[in-house]
Amino acid sequence: DQITASQIRFGQNVFEVKQPTFGEMYKRQLLSPFTVFQLFCVILWMLDDYWQYSFFNLFMILMFEATVVFSRIKSLAALKGMGSKARPLFVYRLNTWIQVDSDDVLPGDIISLTRHTPHYSKATMTKDSQNKNASVSKEYEDGDVVPADLLLMKGSAVVNEASLTGESVPQMKEGMSEVLEGENLSMKTQHKAHILYAGTKMLQCKGVDIVDAEEKDDERDRIEEQGSDGVDIVGGHERLYSSIPRPPDGGAMCFVLRTGFLSAQGKLVRMIEGSQEKVKGHEKETGLLLLLLFCFAVASSGYVLYHGLSNEKRSQYELLLHCILIITSVIPPELPMQTALAVQNSLMTLMKMQVFCTEPYRVPMAGKLDACLFDKTGTLTTDELVAVGVCNMKQLTANQITTDKKASKDDSSLLTPMTKVTTEAGLVIAGCHSLVLIEGEVTGDPLESAALKSMRWGIDKESGRAAPLIATEKKEGGKVIEMPRTAEFPSSKISEVEVLARHHFSSKLQRMSCVVKDVKNRRFYAVVKGSPEAVGKLLASKPTGYDKMSRSLAKNGYRVIALAYKTL
Repeated sequence: DQITASQIRFGQNVFEVKQPTFGEMYKRQLLSPFTVFQLFCVILWMLDDYWQYSFFNLFMILMFEATVVFSRIKSLAALKGMGSKARPLFVYRLNTWIQVDSDDVLPGDIISLTRHTPHYSKATMTKDSQNKNASVSKEYEDGDVVPADLLLMKGSAVVNEASLTGESVPQMKEGMSEVLEGENLSMKTQHKAHILYAGTKMLQCKGVDIVDAEEKDDERDRIEEQGSDGVDIVGGHERLYSSIPRPPDGGAMCFVLRTGFLSAQGKLVRMIEGSQEKVKGHEKETGLLLLLLFCFAVASSGYVLYHGLSNEKRSQYELLLHCILIITSVIPPELPMQTALAVQNSLMTLMKMQVFCTEPYRVPMAGKLDACLFDKTGTLTTDELVAVGVCNMKQLTANQITTDKKASKDDSSLLTPMTKVTTEAGLVIAGCHSLVLIEGEVTGDPLESAALKSMRWGIDKESGRAAPLIATEKKEGGKVIEMPRTAEFPSSKISEVEVLARHHFSSKLQRMSCVVKDVKNRRFYAVVKGSPEAVGKLLASKPTGYDKMSRSLAKNGYRVIALAYKTL
């Protein structure tokens, strides 16, 4: 009964955009106020014996409205194709795992999410192979698309959210391993790292079995270092969701939050669909202009009527007709057509410049803008960044940094080139990042990738750890990192760094942090990077000249990132 009630309340997980017929939309367009006014003006011109002009205007109105309807139908057809194809999923209902289509999932369901890429391409398949493998290709079609807004409970994923946010950097999502009593779910802020949005592409999806195995390996390494024996190893996710059995396909366990038009992708579809209805200018200013013109038209019409009635030989029928034509001339019959054509021409010009507008009715108001604000330079420029160097703590002295223009040009000479970075800064660069291996290729933030490559370090394809690259004919190999020596750890060279825990970048905190492990020496560090202002507040003692140097480099056009670490 509860499932039936949910099906009636939420409906299917599909984007059913109603596709009206041409006749229905054309009739609606002709009955709009402006079109009715245009047809009324055409009838008035006919009564005044302007047949050729009237028929030409009538033909132009009918053709223009037909093109508007065709454009609208084309937009609706494109919206209809935004939804992903249905695919089978395992859903936990009535204390058991059952298989249903992704169209039938409901808010409140627990599903098993897996990533599948299509194994067969229509371009390379023959007719016989298409018929033979029709069921297989249908099953894996759109298998890498998130079907609904989900809360990742157990597992991990790397998704591309460019279709919703425009952000090209892949986002890492992790399962929610801790739940505080009385805590509310915050999808946009606190729990953003656990939310998968409908319509986004999965670049990687680790299921329950893989995540549990990784957690047990980490626990086993920790226990071996502490010298404990005979301890049962249980992961955090396994303790939290022990009442739910493992999915049959070993996928990531997710809780369905929103489906269909209520999801993030559904809201985008609704916005685009609604914006197609309005192609008009600023109503207030247009109304004032028409009111002013109407006053002049009434005065002119009254003047003509007054003098026309004084002439007994003039036809009263023609006099009344001309007075009405004077009043209707306030609004030119071609005004709606001209406005819509101007908007469409603007949209085509923007499209040629690779600028797309989801709300066309705002285009007439764009002429009033005198400033445009963008969230970051990456929106306008290329995402290829070059890491210039690192300014070490020893290089920050009050005598070396000045604020006059001549000395500011020499600030770059205080930077250590990336290929020669072998100090603690190298540990933070190699360990504090969100880079992941997806099908043998490193994917992530271009800034982090550029910094790691400039150091001649990389991500090992087998272990996933950061390590120096091997020397080639054209480039030298990466250098090991030398840390300060202590009595407990006389060996200070780091040749392999493993990320144990990752706290993703937060725009509110302006920083990200990781817990990393020196694999060879079995030492643990907490590494952090972020804006100089945010990291400076966390330092035990701020180096002399820290603020002056960061401001000076920023004024010279550099993107400045502060690095810090702590031994655990």
